[in-house]
Amino acid sequence: MPSSPSPVLDEIRSVPQRGSRGASASARSMPVPPPALAIRIPVRLAGLVLLGLVAICLSALASWSVDDPSFSYATAKVPANWLGFPGAVIADALFQVFGLAALALLVPPALWGWAFARRRMPTHMG
Repeated sequence: MPSSPSPVLDEIRSVPQRGSRGASASARSMPVPPPALAIRIPVRLAGLVLLGLVAICLSALASWSVDDPSFSYATAKVPANWLGFPGAVIADALFQVFGLAALALLVPPALWGWAFARRRMPTHMG
């Protein structure tokens, strides 16, 4: 059975309240939804920021070297990492804490960022 596509943020509307008497009482008690532009821009921006952070981590991991200076390895050598000293620190911390699983741990945030950039609500965040 095909799954339904995730809803676009523009399709999400507020549901009228049950049990209100009369249309005028219902119209007065319902909050006014924000304009679609006020929802789209922050969600897309959050998605692009998330994708940027994943790209920074991937480029730091791709150029990781065991001889790079970091907080756990002091040397006077110039870092060979593409992002310099910050990239060497990020890569060293990710590899020390997660090992090669750091690459797999970057997949869900990348998918969430892509979904947010496309204005889709991820159906399974877990």
